[in-house]
Amino acid sequence: MNLQLRGLWLLALTSVLVCVIHRTKAELPVVGPLKVDEGARHLSKADGTHFGFAADTPWQLLNDLKFEQAVEFISIRIAQGFTTLQMTCLPWIPNDVNAYGQKPFVCDNCYTAPNEAFWSHVDAVLQHMESVGMVAYLVVMWADGYSAAVSEQDHYNMGHFVGSRWKGLTNIIWVLGGDNLCCTNKVKFEQMFEGIRDAGAQQVVTLHPRGGEASTYFSIQTSYGGLDFHSAQQRHPVPLVVWLTRYAYTSTNKPVVLVETYYEKSQNIDAGDWDSLHLPDSAQFRSFPWAARVSGSFGEGYGAWMIWLEAKDGVWQNDINLPGAIHIAQQMRTILHFVDETTLVPENDGSW
Repeated sequence: MNLQLRGLWLLALTSVLVCVIHRTKAELPVVGPLKVDEGARHLSKADGTHFGFAADTPWQLLNDLKFEQAVEFISIRIAQGFTTLQMTCLPWIPNDVNAYGQKPFVCDNCYTAPNEAFWSHVDAVLQHMESVGMVAYLVVMWADGYSAAVSEQDHYNMGHFVGSRWKGLTNIIWVLGGDNLCCTNKVKFEQMFEGIRDAGAQQVVTLHPRGGEASTYFSIQTSYGGLDFHSAQQRHPVPLVVWLTRYAYTSTNKPVVLVETYYEKSQNIDAGDWDSLHLPDSAQFRSFPWAARVSGSFGEGYGAWMIWLEAKDGVWQNDINLPGAIHIAQQMRTILHFVDETTLVPENDGSW
């Protein structure tokens, strides 16, 4: 179906008038690993039914929260309508500890010597997420903090380690990269991809790019092929979001999703050095995922201050109920419920 851009924008603007369908659970359960159907522009469950990608972004949940706290967080996000959590395996800072005081490795920067006490906690959270149907968009090693100083071989080792450990989980999206990639040879990400696949893990793989880019900018090629779908990150004015998503959409025959844009914050909160990454006005905030959606994105990545930066207990409770969570995970999906979103194609009006 060829949908006029202005028509869907009008539909979006009526969201405040739409009676939101009551949803106390996300699209559960996830049956088998997610996949990309041939020629499709979205993700599907193993049985072929559509998977709605509505992602929250608590990057450090696996490191900042103990198990019981993580379960509480996950249950709230499920009730709000989210289907995916975007997270990192490792702490922001190399050799830092998790909520239990455990480091990822038994010695600093020794990536072939995992600390079982650290990883068993990650196991437990990921397994719980699988049991309740929540997908993990899982960055293996955040490039901005690790990759420049970590060898190609250790990228492979990390990929092989996590691939071996979680190849049986049905709710994993493997994510290479992580923000600033300009100083990292893409071979490192290709080696991580090889390690994941060599371990027997067959879940879909993407790459998280730096701001203003999409993973299409990195021609990832391995003996197993390239990325299964593309991720984009953009915080510039809406026309550039449209351009970015359309570029990624039209330059490849694979799906693309805007995983990161402006984060939402309360109007009375000063985010300090991070303030430029946030928007307090809900209407302005919502315009970015809508612009991406009508430009070819198959889903939405949402994030709240300061959950995206730090998900520590006593912090996340303050921001988990910001209005944008309901706008994105419930109201937006309610509007899209009235059309077959799997058939939407951005209108080529000659401007791109």
